[in-house]
Amino acid sequence: MKQIKLTILLLFLSATTTFAQDSVLLSKFHLGSNLSSFIQKDNRPTLVMTYNITTNNFARLQVGYAAGSGNLETDLNATNSQNNNLNGDTSITNSPYSNSSFAIQLGYYRTTKIDQKFSIYYGLDLVFRQDHDFSELNLKTRREFSQQQIQFFETREKLNTKMLSYGVAPMFGVQYQVAKRFQIGYELHISVLANDYNQKVNRTTVQTSSFDPRIFELTIAGTKAWNEVTNQFNPMSGLFLSFRL
Repeated sequence: MKQIKLTILLLFLSATTTFAQDSVLLSKFHLGSNLSSFIQKDNRPTLVMTYNITTNNFARLQVGYAAGSGNLETDLNATNSQNNNLNGDTSITNSPYSNSSFAIQLGYYRTTKIDQKFSIYYGLDLVFRQDHDFSELNLKTRREFSQQQIQFFETREKLNTKMLSYGVAPMFGVQYQVAKRFQIGYELHISVLANDYNQKVNRTTVQTSSFDPRIFELTIAGTKAWNEVTNQFNPMSGLFLSFRL
């Protein structure tokens, strides 16, 4: 019994000491997450690490990853359609697709207090992104001119696209101090990115008909690359929930 009481007393003293330290000792590191992807689909879910350099100056690292996959046949339920006002239909068979995206942002921002709870901040992020998209299309089309004249088209296509993006994103945000260790924030930014694309294409189309014994086949295969510079205004680039360590 004495041992139990001693254990409870030690736990109480430990908790009291931790609480006392918690009221004084606060780390310069904040750990959190950017939850804007739950509201805006184009945003990536990210983990966020922030370091308080000096009182109003912060460095921030964001790392995000997203991936998805599916099958076009399932998504579209192999929907039939009309072709150029002729009787016929188009059917999609097994056509899987997948995509993945990795993003890293390293930034600096400066805060200005409005009151004890609210503050605003502004700064700049360096942005690096890598996206990979793969799609496969298996399409069958039937065109019926009459009962004796029917054309058939079968298309098989594979697209493999990689995109590398890098640039800058000036940002502006608002923070609210919920408690000494908890903080929420809202942010918008304008990004200017250079995008490099590399795409592998493999496409085959086969045409047959009931009134022509010949088979026509067209194959396109190769790689193409291009680049472009884009700028985008994002009204919700950040919806942050962070914890001060």
